[in-house]
Amino acid sequence: MPFNLLDASKGKESEFANVNLDLSIKNRWLDLRTLHSQKIKTPKLIGTASEGGANCFQVKYFKKDAYLAQSPQLYKQMAVIGGLKRVYEIGHVYRAEESNPNRYLSEFVGLDLEMEINSSYEEKIEEECKEELQFIKNYKEFDLPVLEDSPVIYTYEECVNFLKEENILVNPLEDFNKSQEKELVTKNSFTF
Repeated sequence: MPFNLLDASKGKESEFANVNLDLSIKNRWLDLRTLHSQKIKTPKLIGTASEGGANCFQVKYFKKDAYLAQSPQLYKQMAVIGGLKRVYEIGHVYRAEESNPNRYLSEFVGLDLEMEINSSYEEKIEEECKEELQFIKNYKEFDLPVLEDSPVIYTYEECVNFLKEENILVNPLEDFNKSQEKELVTKNSFTF
């Protein structure tokens, strides 16, 4: 370890803690062990295609079809619904996306987090951003941004309907492709 665990466990309020912010950031994976986060391990070889199945690697497993997992999303959600408030996984993710190699990786190690939120996401984000911006402001003076109006939020269904109105075919079980995203940005001033 790059630091003494006794020092790391003392916390910010202790005058004798020797773990500075730079060291903490370089070892941020350890922070996942705080705030009651539970590490989970999910299957990477699954019996059915996940997330619509369009971009899964198919393999043979004892003469049967199997697939490399695209995401631990379903398992994380099941863990949270099952009573674990905060879960995370650091593990391999596989995506058979040939369409744009500059935009997608076929295999990577991902950090996936899931947590129970009792309020709306917008409230949580607004609350968290204020605290983070204030933290940054302590180191570098700047004016906090002020939103004149509430941000416009479109649901996935609203975006699908907009594209249909523009005579653009959309499979409602798949993500938007690059040209569909461009159409949404152009016509609605979205930012992706």
